[in-house]
Amino acid sequence: MTLTVHTADEIRRAVHFTDLIEPMRVASGDYSAGQAQQTMSTLWPAGRQQDADVLVKAGCIAGHDAFVVKIAPWFKSNEIAGQAQGGAYQRDPDAITVASLVGIGVQNVAAAEVALARLATRCAGA
Repeated sequence: MTLTVHTADEIRRAVHFTDLIEPMRVASGDYSAGQAQQTMSTLWPAGRQQDADVLVKAGCIAGHDAFVVKIAPWFKSNEIAGQAQGGAYQRDPDAITVASLVGIGVQNVAAAEVALARLATRCAGA
């Protein structure tokens, strides 16, 4: 298996907000029709929710090739210190995740599919 990692600039060049409107409308309709699943779990790694939380969000749509898992941590100590929230990869100013483009699970799937298709086309033409 090969894992391809794209930079934030590559994703921004390949995907524009207007590219996502129709796929997100369709994904929301799929969810309303019972064709999609999404869930979110909340963890409190510091023992108290006011000190830290980690949101684990997932989404999939029946018949689609992509699914999304997004981890969104927040730590009070980082906020106090003025540090970035998130995992180590998010501290890189050039890092971005396709899932971060939108909010809920099924919309994340739609955004990921658009981005992956656009990036595949660009890579094939390079």
